[in-house]
Amino acid sequence: MKLAIYTISDDNNFGNRLQNYALQVVLNKHFGPTLTLQDRDSKKNYYSLMNEMKLSPFLLPLKVAKHILREKNVSHLDSSLNVWRRQRLFRNFTKKYVPKFRNRGINDAIDCFVIGSDQIWNPHFRVNLENDFLSDIKHKKVISYAASVGLDKLSRDEIKIFDKGLKSLDAISVREFSAQQMLHSHTDKNIVVSIDPTMLLTFDDWHKLSQNANQYVRKQQKFLITYFLGEITT
Repeated sequence: MKLAIYTISDDNNFGNRLQNYALQVVLNKHFGPTLTLQDRDSKKNYYSLMNEMKLSPFLLPLKVAKHILREKNVSHLDSSLNVWRRQRLFRNFTKKYVPKFRNRGINDAIDCFVIGSDQIWNPHFRVNLENDFLSDIKHKKVISYAASVGLDKLSRDEIKIFDKGLKSLDAISVREFSAQQMLHSHTDKNIVVSIDPTMLLTFDDWHKLSQNANQYVRKQQKFLITYFLGEITT
Protein backbone atom coordinates (compact mmCIF):
# COMPACT_ATOMS: atom_id res chain seq x y z
CA MET A 1 0.00 0.00 0.00
CA LYS A 2 1.18 3.52 -0.83
CA LEU A 3 -0.06 6.46 1.22
CA ALA A 4 -0.03 10.23 0.99
CA ILE A 5 -0.39 12.71 3.84
CA TYR A 6 -2.29 15.93 3.27
CA THR A 7 -1.68 18.44 6.05
CA ILE A 8 -0.72 22.05 6.72
CA SER A 9 2.83 22.59 5.47
CA ASP A 10 4.35 25.34 7.60
CA ASP A 11 8.12 25.74 7.43
CA ASN A 12 7.95 28.17 10.33
CA ASN A 13 6.31 26.08 13.02
CA PHE A 14 7.99 23.44 15.19
CA GLY A 15 4.81 21.58 16.10
CA ASN A 16 3.66 21.45 12.50
CA ARG A 17 6.90 19.98 11.19
CA LEU A 18 7.14 17.42 14.01
CA GLN A 19 3.55 16.18 13.68
CA ASN A 20 4.08 15.77 9.94
CA TYR A 21 7.32 13.88 10.53
CA ALA A 22 5.78 11.65 13.21
CA LEU A 23 2.75 10.66 11.16
CA GLN A 24 4.91 9.85 8.15
CA VAL A 25 7.20 7.64 10.30
CA VAL A 26 4.24 5.74 11.76
CA LEU A 27 2.52 5.19 8.41
CA ASN A 28 5.78 4.12 6.79
CA LYS A 29 6.39 1.61 9.55
CA HIS A 30 2.95 0.02 9.77
CA PHE A 31 1.29 0.44 6.38
CA GLY A 32 3.69 1.22 3.56
CA PRO A 33 5.65 3.91 1.70
CA THR A 34 4.26 7.35 2.61
CA LEU A 35 4.84 10.79 1.14
CA THR A 36 3.57 14.26 2.05
CA LEU A 37 1.65 16.33 -0.47
CA GLN A 38 2.33 19.97 -1.02
CA ASP A 39 -0.44 22.19 0.35
CA ARG A 40 -3.10 22.76 -2.29
CA ASP A 41 -3.35 26.43 -1.32
CA SER A 42 0.23 26.91 -2.46
CA LYS A 43 0.37 27.64 -6.19
CA LYS A 44 4.17 27.57 -6.33
CA ASN A 45 6.37 24.52 -6.59
CA TYR A 46 8.10 24.08 -3.24
CA TYR A 47 11.31 23.06 -5.02
CA SER A 48 11.26 25.78 -7.65
CA LEU A 49 14.56 27.47 -8.51
CA MET A 50 13.25 30.74 -7.05
CA ASN A 51 12.43 29.14 -3.69
CA GLU A 52 15.79 27.39 -3.57
CA MET A 53 17.64 30.64 -4.30
CA LYS A 54 15.80 32.65 -1.64
CA LEU A 55 17.57 30.76 1.13
CA SER A 56 20.83 30.02 -0.65
CA PRO A 57 23.89 30.93 1.47
CA PHE A 58 25.56 32.20 -1.70
CA LEU A 59 23.02 35.01 -1.89
CA LEU A 60 23.31 35.96 1.78
CA PRO A 61 25.79 38.84 1.18
CA LEU A 62 23.32 40.34 -1.28
CA LYS A 63 20.51 40.03 1.26
CA VAL A 64 22.63 41.76 3.89
CA ALA A 65 23.54 44.60 1.51
CA LYS A 66 19.90 45.01 0.48
CA HIS A 67 18.83 45.18 4.13
CA ILE A 68 21.41 47.86 4.98
CA LEU A 69 20.48 49.96 1.96
CA ARG A 70 16.77 49.68 2.69
CA GLU A 71 16.96 50.29 6.44
CA LYS A 72 19.84 52.81 6.23
CA ASN A 73 21.34 51.18 9.33
CA VAL A 74 22.34 47.83 10.76
CA SER A 75 20.28 47.95 13.97
CA HIS A 76 17.85 45.25 12.81
CA LEU A 77 20.35 43.20 10.82
CA ASP A 78 20.75 40.52 13.52
CA SER A 79 17.01 39.90 13.70
CA SER A 80 16.78 39.69 9.90
CA LEU A 81 19.64 37.20 9.80
CA ASN A 82 17.99 35.12 12.51
CA VAL A 83 14.77 34.96 10.47
CA TRP A 84 16.79 33.87 7.42
CA ARG A 85 18.62 31.18 9.43
CA ARG A 86 15.37 29.95 10.97
CA GLN A 87 13.65 29.61 7.58
CA ARG A 88 16.67 27.86 6.11
CA LEU A 89 16.88 25.36 8.97
CA PHE A 90 13.16 24.57 8.73
CA ARG A 91 13.41 24.09 4.98
CA ASN A 92 16.44 21.80 5.32
CA PHE A 93 14.57 19.69 7.88
CA THR A 94 11.53 19.39 5.62
CA LYS A 95 13.58 18.48 2.57
CA LYS A 96 15.44 15.75 4.46
CA TYR A 97 12.72 14.22 6.64
CA VAL A 98 9.31 15.09 5.16
CA PRO A 99 9.87 16.10 1.52
CA LYS A 100 6.84 17.57 -0.20
CA PHE A 101 5.37 16.37 -3.48
CA ARG A 102 2.99 18.16 -5.78
CA ASN A 103 -0.47 16.64 -6.16
CA ARG A 104 -0.33 16.56 -9.93
CA GLY A 105 0.05 13.17 -11.55
CA ILE A 106 0.47 11.09 -8.38
CA ASN A 107 -3.15 10.22 -7.54
CA ASP A 108 -3.08 7.01 -9.54
CA ALA A 109 -0.04 5.79 -7.59
CA ILE A 110 -1.60 6.36 -4.15
CA ASP A 111 -3.89 3.83 -2.45
CA CYS A 112 -4.89 5.92 0.57
CA PHE A 113 -4.85 9.64 1.37
CA VAL A 114 -4.54 10.67 5.05
CA ILE A 115 -5.77 14.14 6.04
CA GLY A 116 -4.10 15.52 9.17
CA SER A 117 -2.92 16.10 11.71
CA ASP A 118 -2.74 19.75 12.89
CA GLN A 119 -5.54 22.30 12.39
CA ILE A 120 -6.18 21.29 8.80
CA TRP A 121 -9.95 21.83 9.31
CA ASN A 122 -9.78 25.17 11.14
CA PRO A 123 -11.77 27.63 8.97
CA HIS A 124 -9.84 30.56 10.46
CA PHE A 125 -6.53 29.12 9.25
CA ARG A 126 -7.50 27.76 5.87
CA VAL A 127 -8.08 29.74 2.68
CA ASN A 128 -10.02 27.06 0.80
CA LEU A 129 -11.50 24.74 3.40
CA GLU A 130 -13.38 22.83 0.70
CA ASN A 131 -10.06 21.53 -0.63
CA ASP A 132 -9.04 20.16 2.74
CA PHE A 133 -11.44 17.20 2.54
CA LEU A 134 -9.98 16.01 -0.80
CA SER A 135 -13.54 15.46 -2.04
CA ASP A 136 -12.38 15.51 -5.66
CA ILE A 137 -10.30 12.35 -5.22
CA LYS A 138 -12.36 9.44 -6.50
CA HIS A 139 -11.91 5.66 -6.34
CA LYS A 140 -9.28 5.97 -3.58
CA LYS A 141 -9.53 5.68 0.18
CA VAL A 142 -9.51 9.06 1.92
CA ILE A 143 -9.39 9.18 5.71
CA SER A 144 -8.47 11.71 8.39
CA TYR A 145 -6.13 11.21 11.32
CA ALA A 146 -6.37 13.55 14.35
CA ALA A 147 -7.56 16.37 12.12
CA SER A 148 -8.08 19.44 14.28
CA VAL A 149 -10.95 21.91 13.87
CA GLY A 150 -9.79 24.20 16.65
CA LEU A 151 -13.26 25.72 17.12
CA ASP A 152 -16.31 24.93 19.24
CA LYS A 153 -18.80 26.46 16.81
CA LEU A 154 -19.15 26.72 13.03
CA SER A 155 -20.91 29.29 10.89
CA ARG A 156 -23.70 28.27 8.49
CA ASP A 157 -21.39 28.41 5.50
CA GLU A 158 -18.76 26.37 7.33
CA ILE A 159 -21.37 23.77 8.30
CA LYS A 160 -22.27 23.31 4.63
CA ILE A 161 -18.61 22.67 3.81
CA PHE A 162 -18.27 20.10 6.62
CA ASP A 163 -21.55 18.39 5.67
CA LYS A 164 -20.28 17.85 2.14
CA GLY A 165 -16.68 17.10 3.07
CA LEU A 166 -17.38 14.49 5.73
CA LYS A 167 -19.56 12.50 3.31
CA SER A 168 -16.57 11.91 1.06
CA LEU A 169 -14.38 10.36 3.77
CA ASP A 170 -14.01 6.62 4.36
CA ALA A 171 -13.02 7.07 8.02
CA ILE A 172 -12.93 10.10 10.33
CA SER A 173 -10.53 10.79 13.17
CA VAL A 174 -10.24 14.15 14.96
CA ARG A 175 -7.97 15.47 17.71
CA GLU A 176 -10.49 17.10 20.07
CA PHE A 177 -13.49 15.70 21.92
CA SER A 178 -15.19 19.04 21.23
CA ALA A 179 -14.76 18.45 17.47
CA GLN A 180 -16.14 14.92 17.82
CA GLN A 181 -19.25 16.25 19.58
CA MET A 182 -19.74 19.11 17.16
CA LEU A 183 -19.35 17.04 13.99
CA HIS A 184 -21.49 14.09 15.11
CA SER A 185 -24.61 15.98 14.06
CA HIS A 186 -23.24 16.44 10.53
CA THR A 187 -22.55 12.83 9.64
CA ASP A 188 -23.82 9.35 10.48
CA LYS A 189 -20.26 8.00 10.29
CA ASN A 190 -18.30 7.09 13.40
CA ILE A 191 -15.89 9.81 14.55
CA VAL A 192 -12.89 8.70 16.58
CA VAL A 193 -10.75 10.95 18.79
CA SER A 194 -7.04 10.20 18.27
CA ILE A 195 -3.88 11.52 19.87
CA ASP A 196 -1.46 13.83 18.14
CA PRO A 197 0.93 11.73 15.99
CA THR A 198 3.94 13.05 17.91
CA MET A 199 2.69 10.92 20.82
CA LEU A 200 2.80 7.78 18.68
CA LEU A 201 6.59 7.76 18.50
CA THR A 202 8.66 6.25 21.29
CA PHE A 203 11.45 7.87 23.27
CA ASP A 204 13.94 5.94 21.13
CA ASP A 205 12.34 7.27 17.94
CA TRP A 206 12.78 10.88 19.06
CA HIS A 207 16.23 10.19 20.51
CA LYS A 208 17.36 8.80 17.18
CA LEU A 209 16.19 11.95 15.43
CA SER A 210 17.87 14.18 18.02
CA GLN A 211 21.25 12.61 17.26
CA ASN A 212 21.25 14.67 14.07
CA ALA A 213 20.28 17.89 15.86
CA ASN A 214 23.81 19.31 15.82
CA GLN A 215 23.47 20.16 12.16
CA TYR A 216 20.45 22.33 12.96
CA VAL A 217 21.38 23.85 16.34
CA ARG A 218 24.73 25.36 17.27
CA LYS A 219 24.77 25.40 21.05
CA GLN A 220 27.48 27.48 22.71
CA GLN A 221 26.68 26.38 26.26
CA LYS A 222 24.18 24.36 28.28
CA PHE A 223 20.63 25.55 27.78
CA LEU A 224 16.99 24.74 28.44
CA ILE A 225 14.42 24.87 25.65
CA THR A 226 10.97 26.28 26.38
CA TYR A 227 8.14 26.40 23.85
CA PHE A 228 5.09 28.58 24.41
CA LEU A 229 2.04 29.41 22.33
CA GLY A 230 1.52 33.13 22.93
CA GLU A 231 3.09 35.04 25.81
CA ILE A 232 5.65 33.34 28.04
CA THR A 233 4.10 32.33 31.38
CA THR A 234 5.80 31.57 34.67
